[in-house]
Order: sequence, then C-alpha cells, then structure tokens
Amino acid sequence: VHMDKRKTVTDLKEKIDQSLSNLGIPSSQILVMVSDNESTMNALGREVDYIWCGCVDHRLNLVMGSLLKNSSVSEDFKEMRNLIMSFTESSQLALQLELVQKNNNVEKPLKLLQDVPTRWWSTATMLERLKELKCYIKALYNLNICNKDLTDEQWILVDWICDILAPLANIQKELEGAVYVTGSLVAPMISEVMTVLSESISNVRKSKLSSNIIQKIEDAIVKMRQVLFGWFGETLDVGYTVGYRQSLVGIPEPFWLSTITDPRLKSMIFCSIGVREKVIGLLVNAIIAELEVGTNGKNNNDHRVN
Repeated sequence: VHMDKRKTVTDLKEKIDQSLSNLGIPSSQILVMVSDNESTMNALGREVDYIWCGCVDHRLNLVMGSLLKNSSVSEDFKEMRNLIMSFTESSQLALQLELVQKNNNVEKPLKLLQDVPTRWWSTATMLERLKELKCYIKALYNLNICNKDLTDEQWILVDWICDILAPLANIQKELEGAVYVTGSLVAPMISEVMTVLSESISNVRKSKLSSNIIQKIEDAIVKMRQVLFGWFGETLDVGYTVGYRQSLVGIPEPFWLSTITDPRLKSMIFCSIGVREKVIGLLVNAIIAELEVGTNGKNNNDHRVN
C-alpha cells in the first residue's frame, strides 16, 4: 500500500481497508498483518480487525542495538569501531594487516569488515572478525605501524560481546534468508535469545574477570533483556498484552499455532505446561471452527475450548 506522505492511524486504516475492498479480500480472511515497529504502526495494530505483529527481525536488531548504543559498553564499542575503520579506510594499513598474516604463514589473509545498516547481523560478524585478527592488530601496534589499539579490558569485552551477539545474528540470518515460512520459528527463536541472555549473566558472574568488567557486561545484558521483554514479555506467553505506551507485547496466536503444527518443531519448544495447554486449546478451537465452517457454511463459536 503506497502512501504519499506521513499519515495518521485513521488514514492508514482507511487506506488498507480500501485496498482490501478493491482486491475483494474480507478482513476475516487475514490471519496476521506484519509491519515495522514504528509507533504509528503499533497504534494501527490496536485498531484493525485482525492480528498485527511488528517485524521480529527488526525487534531483535533493536535488542542488539541496545547493547551497542545505549548501554555500559557503548563507549567501548565506539573504540572498537574506530579501530576497525582505521584499517577499512586506509589501504596502507589494510596492506600491512595482510602482510603480517602472510609473514605468519596464513595462506588466505583476512580483512577487517565494516558492518552494513541494512544487514543487522553484520555488526556481530564485524566484531567476530576483529576478534580473529586481534594478535595481528596488536603486532602492528607494537611495531608502530598502527597507532590504534584497544585496552586489555576492551579486548575482553570483544570476546563477551561476540558470544552474546552470535545467537541473535544467527537468528536474524535465518529470518532474512529463509524461503520456508518463518512464523513458526518466532517462539523458539525468542525462547533461545532469552535463554542465552540468562546464561550470559550467570556465566559472567562466575568468571574471574575484574569487578569492573563484570559489572559492565552484566549492566549491558540487563539493558538488552529490558528491551527484549518490552517486545515479547518476561515469559513467553500466548497472545498479546498491552505494555508501555500502549505497545502490544507478546507473540500473536497464529505464530504459536504454526509452531505446534510445524513438522520441524512440533511441541519441542513448549517447556511450559501452561503455554502448551493454551496452544493445544487454540489448535483444537481452530480445528472445530474449520469443521463447523465446512458443515454449516458459517463459523459457530459455541463449542470453543477454554
């Protein structure tokens, strides 16, 4: 649906309704509408007659961004990016990095990578490459060929940030590159992210790092969890609740139904008995509704399962 300029929620709803009418598609046939997570679209999701869902890939990128842009490691990340850019923007330094690898019998020297705004997982890839080339960068710094380096603390943070971002990056790649339906993957993927962040906090607390680094990493993970919970809730549950500033929080019911009926997943993710019972109830209701439509020619909800 093309819009000539920024519109209100009412304008957007009227435009969508008109387009659906022109195409002869009743709103009852729309299972779920997916859009970006801009506040106007979020408000539109509360007004339409069908289920709305903000782009999950974009939401995960906002979680990743909260670690790198608005947390206790933000300034350290700027230094990491500046170090990378000193090589990517200098052909001479890039050549020296290649030579130092060849001098150490590396057959296929690697280059430092710059992340790309349109590829949200590329930041994790950029930092992973920085981690791989650490010893060669430090060698160039010690030889006074490169005038930038990270502190010991910042190099430790590179390791931890890579470990935290890797699962998010893998999920984003899966969502962006999949040709198979991805709605069924949403609940398992968000569950995985929640587990990774919880385990990361536990692991850093058990580590032998300095108290300053531990506090930095822990504060950053807590920030990520706050953003994640703001979109999906503190525990995976079925359907939406209304959260901060009237935003819709949770995972819509059709995604849960697709998860339990996906032959790749089935019930493997439903570790919570309460969630499993709710989703099975949804599935039974959906089957009953379809049978009633086939029998009566219309939908009768008298026998819905609670």
